[in-house]
Amino acid sequence: MADPTLSGIDPTLDEILNHAPVGGDIVFIPQDVADWKNWIHFQTKYEDVSDYWRPKEKYRSFYEDSIAKAKVFFEAKGAIFAVFGKPFQDDAIDVQLYPRTYRVVFTIKREIAGVPRECSIPHPLTTDMVGWLKATGRWPKSAIDALN
Repeated sequence: MADPTLSGIDPTLDEILNHAPVGGDIVFIPQDVADWKNWIHFQTKYEDVSDYWRPKEKYRSFYEDSIAKAKVFFEAKGAIFAVFGKPFQDDAIDVQLYPRTYRVVFTIKREIAGVPRECSIPHPLTTDMVGWLKATGRWPKSAIDALN
């Protein structure tokens, strides 16, 4: 498939998702990790299984969800985390906004036994979330603006 950004025609969503499956697009805007830590209104649903007999559906922020999923991913790859403390430093986390597919992707990097590893966690954005980003000036006017 040809690069959709060079053809001058906006590709379909399926073409974009097949071209770059992690974020769903090759056009992205780097974001500040500190902002996404503080934006607790960007939430996703998860199942809390701390009570074996009554699992509950709860909500947590995109940042907290990404950290929790990355911790599970890296532990499965052999990483050892301390019981207390932060498992990841801010400079090991990249946040990218994909404006054409309405997604934000947290990419977390860690070395395990000297081998660098990456874990990418995409989160879809609702129209309300995109509306807030647009209203606060954090959303590009078009995907072409994201290329510049």
